[in-house]
Amino acid sequence: MNIAWCRYRKNSKLGQYPIAEVLCVTLLTAILSYPNKYTRMNTSELIRQLFSRCGAEDKTMLWSCINFLVFVNK
Repeated sequence: MNIAWCRYRKNSKLGQYPIAEVLCVTLLTAILSYPNKYTRMNTSELIRQLFSRCGAEDKTMLWSCINFLVFVNK
């Protein structure tokens, strides 16, 4: 995929404008990442949720997703 992107950059007008390329990639990344609430969350809050104990009283969806993935992969 990286080689294909490099060929595309070399043969298109996008390769002639590196600042525009960076802005396009940044905008695309922001649009794709915004719906994920964990990418918008403060880093210290995310780390706290990742390392805190999980249980029935836990209100975050993070534990539910991890728990689901563990049971699906068994």
